Amino acid sequence: MSDIIKVLPDFVANQIAAGEVVQRPSSVVKELVENAIDSGADLISILIRDAGKTSIQVTDNGSGMSENDARLSFERHATSKISNAEDLFLIRTMGFRGEALASIGSVARTELKTKREADEVGTLVEVEASEVKKYEPVQCNPGTTIIVKNLFYNIPARRKFLKSDHVEMNHIIEEVTRAALANPGIQIQLQHNGKEVMHLQSGNLKQRIAGIFGQPINKKLLTVEENTNLLKINGFITKPENARLKKGEQYFFLNNRFVKYPLLNHAVYKAFAGIIAENQHPGYFIFMECDPKFIDVNIHPTKTEVKFEDERTLYSILQAVVKKSLGQFHLAPTLDFDTETIIPLFPKDRPIVEPQISYDPDYNPFSPSEKAGSQQRKNPADNWEELYRPPQEHSQDNSGEPLLIPTEMDQENIDPNHSRIFLLHNTYIITTIKSGLMVIDRTGALERIHYERLLKNRENHKPSSQQLLFPVVVELNAQEYELLLDIAGELAAFGFNIEDNGSNKIEIIGIPVIAGDADPETLLEQFIGQFREYSVELSDNITEKVVRALARNIARKSNHTLTEEEMKMIVDQLFGCQVPYSTPGGKPVIYKLDMDELARIFRKGD
Repeated sequence: MSDIIKVLPDFVANQIAAGEVVQRPSSVVKELVENAIDSGADLISILIRDAGKTSIQVTDNGSGMSENDARLSFERHATSKISNAEDLFLIRTMGFRGEALASIGSVARTELKTKREADEVGTLVEVEASEVKKYEPVQCNPGTTIIVKNLFYNIPARRKFLKSDHVEMNHIIEEVTRAALANPGIQIQLQHNGKEVMHLQSGNLKQRIAGIFGQPINKKLLTVEENTNLLKINGFITKPENARLKKGEQYFFLNNRFVKYPLLNHAVYKAFAGIIAENQHPGYFIFMECDPKFIDVNIHPTKTEVKFEDERTLYSILQAVVKKSLGQFHLAPTLDFDTETIIPLFPKDRPIVEPQISYDPDYNPFSPSEKAGSQQRKNPADNWEELYRPPQEHSQDNSGEPLLIPTEMDQENIDPNHSRIFLLHNTYIITTIKSGLMVIDRTGALERIHYERLLKNRENHKPSSQQLLFPVVVELNAQEYELLLDIAGELAAFGFNIEDNGSNKIEIIGIPVIAGDADPETLLEQFIGQFREYSVELSDNITEKVVRALARNIARKSNHTLTEEEMKMIVDQLFGCQVPYSTPGGKPVIYKLDMDELARIFRKGD
């Protein structure tokens, strides 16, 4: 039998490695920007075409490379960062394994121009499918420019699985955002199809956060700072009142590298416990520094996942630091044991006074007068027969009008002879039906109603919009800005009208009529968060994501106490829907409790 094991050719091995390092265009941007940062650059320019599918160009003014280094940079495991395995546990730079350019060069047409300050000429290297096509001197500015063209041109199957330009560009913006936050002293420019997406001047961390997420965020930030023997922590958290319904600005950096670590996230949420609602999410920009020997950043090809030697101590420190920041700004309960008013102090010569108990020695609960008085007070047993009267005796509600529901939608209609309806904890609408009780989730019902109404208006080409008397200008971060411009047409089809004001600003000129008196900016912010969540859960059907996000957030904003007429209207409209029993996401809206089930509960064992 012949041998079956063979050594793969270099270009195949590089493509396999590229599958780990280069997953999509944003992966290329991440690797190239990290290399530019490591080169000592203070200016990085990123030019993107067609969300990186056509070309990605990253230019820096860093140290540049020699002629020989430029050629070796495309070899696998060629790096200036490590010499032996022990160096992996002492890493403080960004890229270090020497995989990036080799991997990129195996799945794209790649061009490198680089020059050191002291050199008279630079070096040009062109690589295609891991093969060097050109290697020659060239005139260029000091620093490095890398152009990556036609990503995955030689792997059609992988290119086919790339998402829409909007989705891929959002991933690119996220990678640039992470790099920009970690390096506020570096000026960074990002353009997409000739349009400027980011232009961040060098500055401090707070200025950088405002540059990315908009100036209004400055008023929402609280400082976080602590220095221990094990860990140094600094950065910002958002104030509790600015917590969002969806996860937004949440960033952890370890030794200036963005990391994902659920334990850290849990520590922050634990510090906010009791201050924000369970369904809300705080924002944070937290930087941690520790000795590299206590962590391992080499457990994942993208280097975003880490392992800590002492997780428990890290968790405790981070939670305490966030709580301290909240407490300093009087946003969390604290105990100040230096304050004398917590435990009152009395003079030493003050006499001890025995507490006095007041009571009536002549009180007799069995006396005739007490019996008469007690009967004048409300007796819990009064009118006990009411508890056992059949429902038929309660024929109408306070308005005297029966509650009617379309019979074709529910065979167990609410009985008009004994319709009673009320609101439980401002959340559930409860009413009697012929067979027992029906409980309706208020928010779920409104979500279903708004969803079908919005779709119907769109199908009839009649977007129901209320124009704002005073248009509202909202400043967004680059990701949100790109997202809204991409779906502006779909939003308009549902009555939500926006216009581009440039410089990451949009103007809200109209909102859907069913949104009522909702605050336009809040409605937009919550819509963006919900839309992004649906972008992960749902397919690329933009219409479905837009209508579901709008319906859900318009339903949530309705939290006033409902009148009886409003409850009846919701029930009527719900049973007029095509699918009244569930939300667009499939969650139940109606629960029925029949008399037989109630009998089993209360007469169990009879």
